[in-house]
Amino acid sequence: MAAAAIPPPASVAVSFTSPAVIASIFCLFSLLRRSIGDSICGVSSCGGGGASFYPPQVRFPFRLRTSQTDPRCSYSPAFDLSCDGLGRTIIALPAAGNFTVDRIDYQSQTILLSDLDPCLPRRLLMNPSPLFTGPTFFPPFSRKFVLLNCSDEAAGTTMFPRSLIVPCLSEENYTVISVPSRWYDGSHGCAFLGAIIFPIPMPYWSNLDSTVLLAWSTPHCRSCEERGGVCGFDNGSEIACDGHNNSGLPSAAKVGIVFGVGIPGGLVLMGLSCFICRRIKTSRRGSSTDATTDVLALTAPRPMLLSMGLDGVTIESYPTTELGESKRLPKPSDNTCSICLCEYQPKETLRSIPECNHYFHMSCIDEWLRLNASCPLCRNSPETPRPLSLTSMNSNL
Repeated sequence: MAAAAIPPPASVAVSFTSPAVIASIFCLFSLLRRSIGDSICGVSSCGGGGASFYPPQVRFPFRLRTSQTDPRCSYSPAFDLSCDGLGRTIIALPAAGNFTVDRIDYQSQTILLSDLDPCLPRRLLMNPSPLFTGPTFFPPFSRKFVLLNCSDEAAGTTMFPRSLIVPCLSEENYTVISVPSRWYDGSHGCAFLGAIIFPIPMPYWSNLDSTVLLAWSTPHCRSCEERGGVCGFDNGSEIACDGHNNSGLPSAAKVGIVFGVGIPGGLVLMGLSCFICRRIKTSRRGSSTDATTDVLALTAPRPMLLSMGLDGVTIESYPTTELGESKRLPKPSDNTCSICLCEYQPKETLRSIPECNHYFHMSCIDEWLRLNASCPLCRNSPETPRPLSLTSMNSNL
């Protein structure tokens, strides 16, 4: 009996015009095009070194002109940044000139700058027009100061409350001090140099250095950033929020993942029959989604935590007290505001926190509560917002 001939293994014919192969190639090039598109803008920086070891990360609405060449990487030319020879990130303000960018907070939409001079009080004193008012950036906090030339340093720093020396304006034979305008009455012998409005980096700040905090309101990407997304232009001129924050993944890694996963997957799909191709394609779609989620969970940076304060309605519901000539309060020891460290004066309006019954200047505590929900003295936080019906009560003690 003749042995049956064993047929050779059938070769798998691959048709490059089959729907599965065409779909695989289309998906591969779509992913590659998206990866290359992300790398056009992405995240950039001046690279550090020199005078800047930790340069800020630049992304939308800002762009670094040297590396992010597409104008759509920034919201407007006012957000364009550059690098100087020392590796510092530079921004050009229309009225104030060039400043160094120290930090960009995309969630709070603030940018911290440093003067290149560095003597910002001199620039503000010599320029009578406002330097930090414009359609794009504005100071969230500012305070008016009086600059005085005092011959005696000791006398100059003790005769006014909360007065500080301005080193960059002082010399060996005289001392220039800054005094908050609310404390200056013109009754002392120091020479009046002028008054300036200084953009302080935070409330109740008294030191006049070269640091400037500015904010922007447009584009409004705060809610997108808080969700871990990234703002940018859509296909037109509208602002859209990308819900997946891939800013922490370098562009080279994105391209590597696309080639490392897409090309082998395409070869596998082209080497299988239509029936097997459909099943593997379905399973790979589910596993690819899980893998992408895991990669994003590992690489996406944690969102920055912001300390949220109270809203205006809640703050206004806290009781107020207008001091009389006796300056009497429920606790005799409560005679000084713990925020500004100034003693209470007659006719001043105080506000108290009901949960702990601590008193402060109304202007001081209002600024504090907008940023922090806790008492600055005991750090107790209100359990629930007080209703609007509990309006402030005025008493003349």
